[in-house]
Amino acid sequence: MVDKKQVECLVIVSEECAELTKECMKILRFGLDESKLESLVSEMGDVHCMIKLMCKHFKVDIEDVFEASDNKYNKLKTWSNLTDG
Repeated sequence: MVDKKQVECLVIVSEECAELTKECMKILRFGLDESKLESLVSEMGDVHCMIKLMCKHFKVDIEDVFEASDNKYNKLKTWSNLTDG
């Protein structure tokens, strides 16, 4: 069962992820310029903030999130060209 703050957190993080997605799609459609980069950075910051708040309200250790991030990075080494190998 989730409490009211957890519900609010889930709603807002969902909205922020959608806004970040929207900025990514704008760059793909129209190209990257200074304004779009600023918007992208702003939305990335909003998502980052919400990740920290999710840790607080869901009692998740941020170190576990960092570990999950490292695991994803290692998978990308195999399945993408985004990392240095």
